[in-house]
Amino acid sequence: MAQFLKLQDCTKCKRKIDFFKFLSNEELQKINETRYEVKFNRGETIFKQGTSLTHIACITSGLVKIYIEGYNNKNLILKIVRPGNMIGGPGMYTDFRHHFSAAAVEDTTACFIEAYLFNEILKKNITLANELLRQGNERDIMLFDKLLTLTQKQMPGRIANTLLYLNKAVYRTNPFYLTISRQDLADLSSMTKESVIRVLKDLKDAGFISVNKDEVKILNEKALINISETG
Repeated sequence: MAQFLKLQDCTKCKRKIDFFKFLSNEELQKINETRYEVKFNRGETIFKQGTSLTHIACITSGLVKIYIEGYNNKNLILKIVRPGNMIGGPGMYTDFRHHFSAAAVEDTTACFIEAYLFNEILKKNITLANELLRQGNERDIMLFDKLLTLTQKQMPGRIANTLLYLNKAVYRTNPFYLTISRQDLADLSSMTKESVIRVLKDLKDAGFISVNKDEVKILNEKALINISETG
């Protein structure tokens, strides 16, 4: 069950997201007056695709998966969000709806800011607006790369790409402990869970990785990169 918290002032918080460095103390204080912090247990939904977009979420701890709910109960995970990042979405500037779902894959805390207030600040803070555009462009490039991976690579290339992504961008350590499920691995790679398990075994048997329950270690990064690039 989600818990409501408000532990400290935004101006003094050491966990505030990267965006906040572009805000003045006055802007931070405005946000602090109406924001609230929520603790989510692993597996709990933060945003539901199709619902009204009234707030943006600033992740201060834990990990969150961003995914599209597709047809026949099949999901596609777009990315895993680390602490220090903001979750809003294209609906903020179009129809004020969530076009993806977000769920905690670890115990997670997030600060919620009114979308209206954020937009009002954005209109006056050009530096913040430019940063939002820059990060939006980076996100588009990442999604273009993911589209190529999912449409033009075979299953080993997809899994290799996913493992490298988890190693470099999400957990940032080797070995890393998987806090996402095998089904999440499948949803990241647009594969079935059975296919993921089979390809992981093939990579393990080839000596490229080791898998001990939920601990994964990349033993031959060069080989994984080659598989990822050649598909």
